[in-house]
Amino acid sequence: MQKKQTFLQGAMILAIGAIVVKIIGVVFKIPLIRLIGSSGLGYFNTAYDLYLPIYTLAVAGLPVAVSKMVAESAAHKRYRDIQKIYKVSLRAFILTGTIGFLLMLGGSFVFVRFIRNTGAIYSLLALSPMLFFSCMVAARRGYYEGLQNMYPTAISQIIEAASKLILGLGLAYLAVRYSSSYYEAHGTVFGLVGSSPEDTKSIIYALGAAGAISGVTIGSILATIYLVITYKRSGSAVTKAEFDRSPSPRHYKEIIRTLVKIAVPVCVGSLVLNLTALVDVTFLQRRIGDIIEKMPDFAERFYAGTELVHLAASEIPNRMYGYYGYALIIYAIVPTVTQAFGVSALPTVTTAWTQKNKEKLKGSVESALKITALIAFPSGLCIAALSKPMLNLLYGSDPLGVQIAAPLLSVLGISVIFLSFSSPINSMLQAVGKQNIPVILMIAGGLIKIFTNYFLVYIPEININGAPVGTLLCCVFVAVVGFIMLCISAKTVPSIKSVFVKPLVAALFCAIGGYASNALLCRVMNEKIAVLIAMILAVIVYVIALLCLRTLSPEEIKMLPIGKKLHKLLEKYSFIG
Repeated sequence: MQKKQTFLQGAMILAIGAIVVKIIGVVFKIPLIRLIGSSGLGYFNTAYDLYLPIYTLAVAGLPVAVSKMVAESAAHKRYRDIQKIYKVSLRAFILTGTIGFLLMLGGSFVFVRFIRNTGAIYSLLALSPMLFFSCMVAARRGYYEGLQNMYPTAISQIIEAASKLILGLGLAYLAVRYSSSYYEAHGTVFGLVGSSPEDTKSIIYALGAAGAISGVTIGSILATIYLVITYKRSGSAVTKAEFDRSPSPRHYKEIIRTLVKIAVPVCVGSLVLNLTALVDVTFLQRRIGDIIEKMPDFAERFYAGTELVHLAASEIPNRMYGYYGYALIIYAIVPTVTQAFGVSALPTVTTAWTQKNKEKLKGSVESALKITALIAFPSGLCIAALSKPMLNLLYGSDPLGVQIAAPLLSVLGISVIFLSFSSPINSMLQAVGKQNIPVILMIAGGLIKIFTNYFLVYIPEININGAPVGTLLCCVFVAVVGFIMLCISAKTVPSIKSVFVKPLVAALFCAIGGYASNALLCRVMNEKIAVLIAMILAVIVYVIALLCLRTLSPEEIKMLPIGKKLHKLLEKYSFIG
């Protein structure tokens, strides 16, 4: 068996990959918004909000099940089972991917009519083939993650992101340019005419959004090709001698039963989580539309003097959802990174649980939660404290969008903390055989979000500001109750002081430092430069606070790049706890 990566090594590989992906994503979104505007972003996000629940239904539980079963088989040295699990899961993914593709293809037309946003249909149709190829990618990622080899997952994610950036922007640009030229020459956009110049622009932006999503779909195809080539070249991580010595594999039916037993609860839990995004796209657009029907002067009353006043009533909900998307882009960065810790923790915790190694189990749980806390606390608090400057840095060309999105992002910043913990907590619950608990938590959290959104968004004075409140309540419930259930299920309680208190105190210094320095620097320099310097100063304050509080253990330091040299330096000045 090839040497496995430790939890922290695997987490770092996935985290670096996730950070690269998110940087590419932000770089992608800024010029994309300039190309297709907030209307186009509304269509783009609407397509994803239908795609994610169907993707989850087709994919989510199986990679977790494959990873867990492969890790268990490796711990028991049942190497023949590993190959059989891979083959069975690949066939299952082909089936679910095909069904998911057909479901989204047919459901798109019903969905856009229900949410009263027919312009999103082009993006939905462009995204639907990605379901099949995402399943092909997920099967192989689950296999490698179970063997505690995180490189294929990280590299394939970067391939997808790079394709989105290069091909997505290129196709969006071509779609907008060609559609605009056609309109100038013929007075229609390929036979479609808007009721006003603004509505015609929306049609052009809808086609631009579809072009951008086509790049995303091509990225999933390229990632599939990379993983197929990787498996063909490197094959299994198991040596021939180990394979020959391993016991006879389990029967296909037994493997399928186990896959289903693990996958279904995980799938349901992930489905509920992604349905919360569908709650946003449905309730935000539909409930704001209901407000406008009840109060035709809604835009004049609450957004007087802005471009919303000049839009057709049917376009206002999509435009506001596009502004909400400004906040969601920043909000999604940190949980994507911390999700890597859950992926890396699952096989590690599974192995410790399978081997009944209590010391290793507690260490793995503490490491996963602590590394999450070290990132989630400062990131969430800084996002809440610097929401408007961050949005202005990215979307300064759209002052109305920044004005509307800033208070939304402040609330979402606090949600970031709890959402970041949810993924590793749920993964570790799954690792110790409690797949049903995350399902129950997600269903309860989803109901909290639905109830909150339904009533708050419909209040004209609150409108879009109700959505992040529902997200916050949902995330708090899932994370807090999930942590309690993890302690009970794993029969271990991590050190509260080391895992939570010290990182939180350091993060408070970080957020206060960032907010104060930004406020002072804005008086003497450009606001965009000021916030960049403020974020750098916040990081410096955070690192100093971590060192003064002696937050990191010697083992954690040594796992970092140049960790051994750094350990000696910090030990010399008594900065290690």
